[in-house]
Amino acid sequence: MKVYVTGMGIISALGVGKDATIKSLKMNRSFITKSSDQEGIWSEKHFGEVPFSTEELVENSEFNEGLSNRTLSLGIIAAREALKQSNIEVDKNNRVGLVFSTTVGGASLTEKHYKNYLSGTSTPNFFKSNDITYNAMAISSALGITQNISTINTACSSSAHAIAYGARLIKGGMLDQVIVGGSDALSYSTIHGFNSLCLLTDGVCKPFDRNRKGINLGEGAGFICLESESAIKKRQSKALCQLSGYGLTNDFHHISSSSPEGQGIQLAMQKAMEMTNCNPEDIGYLNAHGTATPNNDLTEGIAIKKIFNNHPLSFSSTKSMTGHTLAAAGVIESILSILAMNNSFLIPNVNFEETMPEHQMMPVSAPEDKEINHVLTNAAGMGGYCSSLLYSK
Repeated sequence: MKVYVTGMGIISALGVGKDATIKSLKMNRSFITKSSDQEGIWSEKHFGEVPFSTEELVENSEFNEGLSNRTLSLGIIAAREALKQSNIEVDKNNRVGLVFSTTVGGASLTEKHYKNYLSGTSTPNFFKSNDITYNAMAISSALGITQNISTINTACSSSAHAIAYGARLIKGGMLDQVIVGGSDALSYSTIHGFNSLCLLTDGVCKPFDRNRKGINLGEGAGFICLESESAIKKRQSKALCQLSGYGLTNDFHHISSSSPEGQGIQLAMQKAMEMTNCNPEDIGYLNAHGTATPNNDLTEGIAIKKIFNNHPLSFSSTKSMTGHTLAAAGVIESILSILAMNNSFLIPNVNFEETMPEHQMMPVSAPEDKEINHVLTNAAGMGGYCSSLLYSK
């Protein structure tokens, strides 16, 4: 059974919505800047921030039920855009579900409560937002979805796994339409965690560059609407593209590092391409995981080299523009890849200067027009999680 994408919604450092995002992608610059919101030692670090206050996001989400938090508001904004484009009617007669993913969840409310506690005030019921399912239930309520609601957390591959799970729900005949996405906001907990692993760079990240020094954390949300072929025909709707393949694997090497030869991500790409019957030369663009850490870019580069061998490949890491959006990375980068395919252009790997001596791979360095029929996007997460998604015209 074929699965199609009929709607997309996105909010990130690139802007709000698909039109603003396309415009930003073609500017050939990074949207990672010094923080306007973080305090203390983090005020000099660079992040891929969404340029709105939490209060503004809550207002724009038009959802004030329960405990609002930044991750939730980002998710609702993206989900509503996707649902609007798809024209899916959510009612009790439709077999519609929602699959959400997050790593940060409502951490911002916990941090707010801690500050309030120190000042002698309180944040009633803040702990409810720490439930990993809280934001999924709130987003489904905002959309009018009352059943078939799931939450997935596989670290930074979460939303890629959510997309594959949504596709399997359709392929298995359980649902006809699934709204799938992920959302994560910047939080001190995440920043301190990545800093403790010595993974943050002082400047702007340089994926696949010889002199890369680490990650810039980002924030954002993305949602896509998946539908079965029969559901699209019944509604006489139009698909944006087909989710034609996916591969989900585990490196089984180390809790926070990729295997030296990148076996996990290599196998994920192979599985996605086998499901689609695609050959390496068929892939018009690869959006790599590309975190700009010494370990990831080396091992992922080795895996890419093994898959594509001597075949010419256009690839880049869009984290050079958005920062690493954690659980939302898989779906945000899926949307960026689909936008590139449907608008016939390649997304540049900004900040790149010098090839890595280990594999001498040259990413796309400037926006370029290109007809693309298939795009591949990778996502990986701590715990060895590896995923690759393949979209086709």
